[in-house]
Amino acid sequence: CLSDQSKRELEADYGMPSSRVIVVGSRVDTAFFKPDKSVPQKAQICSAGAINRDYDALIEAARPLGVPLKIAADTAWHYSTGKADGKPALPLPDFVEMRSWKTYTKLRDLYAESAVVVVPLARPMLSGVTVALEAMAMGKAVILTHNRYVEDFLKDGDNGLFVPAGDVEGLRKKLAHLLAHPAEAERLGARA
Repeated sequence: CLSDQSKRELEADYGMPSSRVIVVGSRVDTAFFKPDKSVPQKAQICSAGAINRDYDALIEAARPLGVPLKIAADTAWHYSTGKADGKPALPLPDFVEMRSWKTYTKLRDLYAESAVVVVPLARPMLSGVTVALEAMAMGKAVILTHNRYVEDFLKDGDNGLFVPAGDVEGLRKKLAHLLAHPAEAERLGARA
């Protein structure tokens, strides 16, 4: 399995013997996803993925910050599909660009040029790990929705930051702090 929490659940909830459950973690190609100082960093926020994402919270948190928000979402999400739960899709605000970045090379460049990478999760489950680890491998400051499945690799305040699910104001404060204090963002990224 991918996390210590998953191991605990397999043992406690499903009766798997501890000797048969191995935590392999999640893997990222650190030869490909590595710090790249040749790409100029911008005062911008980015995110990626579509499964279990709370982009509504991220967009609201970023709205007053005055910086671009770029979201690499290759899977249909309610801003891009035209309907959400039978309701018309909301138009994206002008500061948000949501689209496919098409290749891993372009996604890597998006991470490199961004000051902060955010993985806003809608519910506590093991998702968003790949995006967080790719960004961490690149030495980027990462803000991740806290849940027990991701505590194995992100230590709040040490190599990234946690924010509670749906906490728009908390996310906004952490984003504003990292954007205003690039040395702190760089410290978190270096530790990642």
